Amino acid sequence: MRIKKSVRFLNMILAVMFASVFFSQGFITAKGEQEVTRYADTNVYISPLSEQEDVSRLLACYNKLPESVKSAMNYLGIKIYIIPVEWQSGEDLDAYSSTPMSLVGAYSTSGSIERTSGGEITKIISPGKVVCYTDMDELFYPEQLVHEVGHELEYMTVMFERKYTAFGWFPLSMSAGMNALYTSEETIAALNSIDYLTSVNILRGCTEGFAELFRLYCLKPQELKNASPKAYAYIEKAMKEFSELQESARTTKSATNPSSTTINAESSSIGYVRLKQKAGENEKVIAEYPFKHSTWIKLSKAQKLQAVESLVTYYCDDLDIDDIPKVEFYNDAGNDCAYYLWNKNILYINAKYISRANTKKINGKYIEEFIVDTIAHEVRHRYQEEHLYDDTKYGENVRQGLRTYIVSKSDLEAFNKQFIEQDAITYAKENAADISKIKILVTKEKQITQK
Repeated sequence: MRIKKSVRFLNMILAVMFASVFFSQGFITAKGEQEVTRYADTNVYISPLSEQEDVSRLLACYNKLPESVKSAMNYLGIKIYIIPVEWQSGEDLDAYSSTPMSLVGAYSTSGSIERTSGGEITKIISPGKVVCYTDMDELFYPEQLVHEVGHELEYMTVMFERKYTAFGWFPLSMSAGMNALYTSEETIAALNSIDYLTSVNILRGCTEGFAELFRLYCLKPQELKNASPKAYAYIEKAMKEFSELQESARTTKSATNPSSTTINAESSSIGYVRLKQKAGENEKVIAEYPFKHSTWIKLSKAQKLQAVESLVTYYCDDLDIDDIPKVEFYNDAGNDCAYYLWNKNILYINAKYISRANTKKINGKYIEEFIVDTIAHEVRHRYQEEHLYDDTKYGENVRQGLRTYIVSKSDLEAFNKQFIEQDAITYAKENAADISKIKILVTKEKQITQK
């Protein structure tokens, strides 16, 4: 170990020498409150006992952060602490951990907020923070500071938007753009090979992947651009949008900062039409049980689409879902039947898949059986979103599942085993078993809008 009393004494002397740019404050650790000092006019607070070489390397990384990010962190009161690793563990490094540095060398927190049942943030109780450890020998990677600030970038986006959505604290890493990157094996392989930290973090899911893209954008922009122009373009666009969001939020009356206590949260209601149980006087009933195979094969394309659209409402009724997803049809020759878009409450359904002429079973099932199973599965995701804020074990599981969500093309086995997918699979299995008994009135030819 390189930690010696003489080194610690020297560090204390150096801290006194730089007193003109440091200001004292406390930091609560495993050993109780410890002294840290503020570095110049920044949001960085440093322990005088930290290895000075480590501190210098961490500050070099800090200085490469975009000014918009540093400004936002100062504005929201988000601090970066640089402390010896033993402060956190109460022990020296040998006794602390042999875990790869990417899991123990730094961490970040989102802070604490109050919000309405609809996710509108009404109060910021406390901001988040970033903690970086020094005195870690071969496990020390100062670049982790930037990685953790990447997580704070997401937290700050939530605070500036004043909205805690279905994606929780991760609106950027759980976005469609990030998901598109993670469904490309070529992109993931290219990013994974840039350096050690990407090889550790990039395969741990979209949230860690986003923080890695931010780190590379700040510290190794050309390497990121060479490895994946699409990934570089995505993070560059995200940074531009963050700068604009921050500027807009800070110049409006509802600008978010720690001293702001309340805002006027507007409530809204969305109307919807429940499943029809009876036909109108002038309506002709074409089918009552459209998913019965002998009936399904006789339906026109428009009738099938009408039945499937009504099926969404059927399962929403079963799950007592208040805000029924908007159904949008699209045409694709692939094998995707449907997917639910979180945060937008839209259920996209592949009209070309629905209208396939199929009179033979595939893997023991008719195509309409796959369709019903998929719709039940996707509507269950809407149910999960409605219960995201519940103070229950179920709500907690959904929130945790979103934070660590694994896309199917990244790891199909892990994708199917995660709570969010297992819950939807179980619901569909229990409620889409006998589709011939699902009563849905198909009453007329209906013009369906497709994209």
